[in-house]
Amino acid sequence: MTEYNKSVFQGIVVLNEKYFPSTWNFTAKVGATSFSLQVIKCLYENSRYAGLILYKRDESLAYPVVEEKYIENHPVITLRFNFKMETHLIETALESAIFKIVIRSSYFAPPIVYYQTDTLLKYHPQQVPGCITHHGPFVDDFIKNYSATESYIAFENKEKACHLAKLQKEGLTALKQKENIYVLQHSELQKTYITKNGFDQRNIFRIIPPISLPNVKDITLRDEILQFIATKKDEMLLISTAARVDYFKNFDFLIKVSVKILEDGMPLKVLIAGDPKDKEENRIALTNLIPDYLKEYFLVIETLPQNELYSLFKLCRNQATFVCTSRYETLGITPLEAALIGVYTVIPNSKLVEASRYFSEEDKFYYVSDQLEDILKRIYEEKRYIGNHQSLNISELISYKYFEKSLLKSLQKIEQKFSSELVLVN
Repeated sequence: MTEYNKSVFQGIVVLNEKYFPSTWNFTAKVGATSFSLQVIKCLYENSRYAGLILYKRDESLAYPVVEEKYIENHPVITLRFNFKMETHLIETALESAIFKIVIRSSYFAPPIVYYQTDTLLKYHPQQVPGCITHHGPFVDDFIKNYSATESYIAFENKEKACHLAKLQKEGLTALKQKENIYVLQHSELQKTYITKNGFDQRNIFRIIPPISLPNVKDITLRDEILQFIATKKDEMLLISTAARVDYFKNFDFLIKVSVKILEDGMPLKVLIAGDPKDKEENRIALTNLIPDYLKEYFLVIETLPQNELYSLFKLCRNQATFVCTSRYETLGITPLEAALIGVYTVIPNSKLVEASRYFSEEDKFYYVSDQLEDILKRIYEEKRYIGNHQSLNISELISYKYFEKSLLKSLQKIEQKFSSELVLVN
C-alpha cells in the first residue's frame, strides 16, 4: 500500500462489459481496458475500491435495466441500455447504479467514478465527481497529422472513421459541459488534444502510466516460438507485438526494412504477433509482403496472451531488439514493458507516439527506411541489446509504484476540489 495524504474517498469503475476479462491472463483489446484494470488493482490494494459498473447496449430494451451481481472480489452492478432511450432514463439508471454500489460498500466515504471511456459521461450525475483518462486515437488529430484518406484505412473504412469522430466530438462536448468531470492525464499527447479543444487545464491531473516490470516466474511459450527464437550465434532477433494488426502499428514498414537488411546479407529473424487467432486476414497480408525465399526468417502469429508475451520478453532479454513502428499512440504500453524487462527497444522519434518521450535520442528513428535500417545495423554491430542501461533509465521514470502514488494523490485532489467547489456553490 502506498503512502499518501489520505483524503476520504472510494472509487467506482465504469467499464464496457465486453472488455471485462474472463481471465486475468489476457491481452487487452484496447489500451483503455488495460489502464482501467490497473486503476481497479490500485484502488483495491489501497482499500479504496467500492465496486464496478459494467454497461452494455441492449437494443431490445425500452427502459434501462440495473442489476446486482458479484464477480470474485468485484461488487458489480450491470447496466443495460441503448441510445434510443430518453436521456433522463439513462441518467437515473446510472445514478441508481452508482448509489447501489455506495450503499453496499463498507467504506462510508464519498464516491469518485472512473470511466474507461466517454460513452456515459453525458449521463453522469451532478452530485458525484467523475474522472476519465481519455485514451485515443483521436480521429481528427490523426487526420490533422496524416490525412482523411489514411484515417479511413486506420479506422477500417470511411464510415467507421466518421462515426468515431462524431462520438469523440460528443464525448469532448460532454467533458467540457460537465463541471464535475476531471481528466487523469497519462500523456502529453492526450493533454494537448483536449486542451486545444477547450477543456479547462485546471481540471487535468497528471498521473504516471501504470507500467512496471512484470514478475515472470514460469516460462510459458509454445514450441513454435521457442524454436524460432533459438537464433544462431551471429543472428539478430527482432520482435514486434500488438493486440491488433492495423494501420496504426505500421508492421509493413518493419517488414520492408527487414527484407532489405536480409537482402544486404545481415543474418536476421523477425517475430511479429497481433490480432486474434481467428482473424488472420491482416497477418496473411503481412506475410504476402515477404519474398518466398525469405519467409523462413519471419514468424507472423496471433497476439500473445500476457503470460506468453512476458515469457517471450524474459527469454529474449539481452538477446533481442523490440521494434515499435507505430504511427500514432496516445501511450504505447508494450514497448515500455519490453524495455523495462530488458529487451532493447527502438521507437519512432515522433510526438504522436507518447512512449517515445521515455527513450533517449539514440533509441529513436524517423519513418524513413534508411534510418531504421541504419539503427538496426548499428545495434547488431555494437550488440547494444546486451546490457540493462536502457531499462534502468526508463525504470527511473515509470513504474507501478509511481502510478499508484500519482493516481491516489490525483483522486485525493479531485475529491478536495469537488468538495470545495460544492461548498462555494451552496
